[in-house]
Amino acid sequence: MAVTFRLTTTTTCRWAISPLRETTSAVRLLTHPDRQGYHQPWLRAVAPALDELDLTPLLQVMRFTYNPDFLMPPPDGPGPAIADELALVRRTPVARVRAELSQCLHTQHGRRLPPPAQALVDHPLRARALLADTLEACWERLIAPWWPRLRDVLAGDIAYRTGVLADSGLAAVLTDLHPSVAWDDPVLTVEVGADGHREVGEAGLVLMPSTFEWPHVGVMMDEPWLPTIDYPARGIAALWAPRSDPPAALARLLGHTRAVLLAALTEPTSTTGLARRCGLPNSTVSEHLTVLRDAGLVATHRVGRWLRHTRTPLGTQLTGGS
Repeated sequence: MAVTFRLTTTTTCRWAISPLRETTSAVRLLTHPDRQGYHQPWLRAVAPALDELDLTPLLQVMRFTYNPDFLMPPPDGPGPAIADELALVRRTPVARVRAELSQCLHTQHGRRLPPPAQALVDHPLRARALLADTLEACWERLIAPWWPRLRDVLAGDIAYRTGVLADSGLAAVLTDLHPSVAWDDPVLTVEVGADGHREVGEAGLVLMPSTFEWPHVGVMMDEPWLPTIDYPARGIAALWAPRSDPPAALARLLGHTRAVLLAALTEPTSTTGLARRCGLPNSTVSEHLTVLRDAGLVATHRVGRWLRHTRTPLGTQLTGGS
């Protein structure tokens, strides 16, 4: 089963980071043990919050192949605020809420729904408020405390892929998103648990990295939403890993702090993200990055509003190629 997107010569691709989308992906992860491998430290950290949250309404509609689109609308811009995304959910027309909840629940349960599921379909206004409130609670308890770390991984992925786009073109980006994504100009095929087709015109295709989507890929193809592909972000293997000491020889050559920073630059990272990762003040990181950049070991590029630091080939050699 696969979804296909036909692109045109005027089609553009843009990237976005969605706090709401990460929240819904995290909720889905809770019901899929195959997605939890990289996230055990996070699961242990949020266990007390999970004991206090009532996720029943969300889990009724978020554990299946098709999830209601109105709960995770693609963002209009590159980095919306969670409050704006939740406001959009709460403004969803009632008819759409009823239709999408009915499609989701009847697909899973058949014609006869269990009473809790039937109540969501019968009272869409109440269901919309309940689901939005539950998503907001999930954001506050499960995602917000770790959002700077998550956002830095997502931004690093975008920095890497926009670099690939500039160097090698769109085909190189699309063929490297995920093993389930295939590009045969002008058709992009995504193997998922559904069939469908969408013509992608000037409005463009939204590419959205996710820290919680691994090992799967997700799509949104129905009108009126922009066609969207969620894919696993680069760098999630080290997302929750504690900082490790750099090689002793590298520390003797550069000094301990600079060696720590160079070894930690496994993905494009902001100054703030690198400081958080290494447990150092921003001012200290900025000072040492200047020295590493002057030595040709680190390169700095602007991606949108952010500066991203990466190791140069020489810097990667010195760290042992990791």
